[in-house]
Amino acid sequence: MGCEAGLYTMVATLCQRESMEMVAFTLQAVFAILINNQIVTTYHSKEEQMRATKVVGNFISTLGIISAFAFCMTAAPAAASEENSFDVYATVENFTWKEFNTTGSQLVKEDGTLGGIGFTYHGILGEKGAALTIQPRVELLWGTVDYNGQACTSSGTCEAYTDKTGYFGGKFELDLGGKFGTTVAVEPFGGIGAKSWWRDLKDGWTLSGQPVRGYTEHWLTVYGRLGLRSEIKLSENSKIFIEAVAKLPISNDNTAYLTDAGYADDPTLHPGKKTSYAAEAGVKFHVLKVSVFYDSMRFKQSDTVYFFDPMAGGVVSIYQPRSEADMYGVKVGASF
Repeated sequence: MGCEAGLYTMVATLCQRESMEMVAFTLQAVFAILINNQIVTTYHSKEEQMRATKVVGNFISTLGIISAFAFCMTAAPAAASEENSFDVYATVENFTWKEFNTTGSQLVKEDGTLGGIGFTYHGILGEKGAALTIQPRVELLWGTVDYNGQACTSSGTCEAYTDKTGYFGGKFELDLGGKFGTTVAVEPFGGIGAKSWWRDLKDGWTLSGQPVRGYTEHWLTVYGRLGLRSEIKLSENSKIFIEAVAKLPISNDNTAYLTDAGYADDPTLHPGKKTSYAAEAGVKFHVLKVSVFYDSMRFKQSDTVYFFDPMAGGVVSIYQPRSEADMYGVKVGASF
């Protein structure tokens, strides 16, 4: 009890206004160090690196502040619970991205393996059996997948094309819920999430020998979350758990940096909104935590954007086709 009381006193001190800013700054610094090397590796030009660093900087500043606030809310003496937990884990997923034209024919398919790391804090506010919960989660992902699609000229002439596509990004989610039960517990929850990533389409050559200029897309999707978690305690140190969630789109943005490919503009498209779903199930034994998961993203076709391009000698039109992403993977980590 003496050690626990001392820890709670220390946390209460940290969570004073000035100290909470320090906690947030520390979290931001940790996330920045983790992703800086990946930005330099993925993007070779200084312009692309600065662009990625600026967006990621805003992203991690926000998640650092929110994570520090959530930690302080649930770790203070009045709210402290033995069930509070902090998870650190690695992820490996099979990632598939598809795009379709207006008739439903597949235009593009990308598939391959992405790796990542994640951090989740699950805080309990109240007594066992019936309590409020707060859960911030941040994940980073990266990797290179196979591209199978087509390359098109500004006049609309297309031919089959295969290459590689680089992915780098992250997501932040914050859930609030209510946990009911002890040995068998259920936790309905709602929340908000944001996922931001870069899709780096590489330079290459078609089978007929035509050069292909690649470019980078930056995606940002913001969504609501509505779901249910449940867990069954097998012993004092082990349990099985499951989670299912519907993701309700709020906004979608896709900025295509076509100037990388020689065009005159970098249009921002707004893919249409469509509900997607995710699920996870696993087991925790002492500090070891292992789970399998499914995640998805669904986007309707965007409106067409027009801009004048001197290289094409006229007006160019562009739109984001109907797109789907499916991710199946494994998480392995430690829970404290």
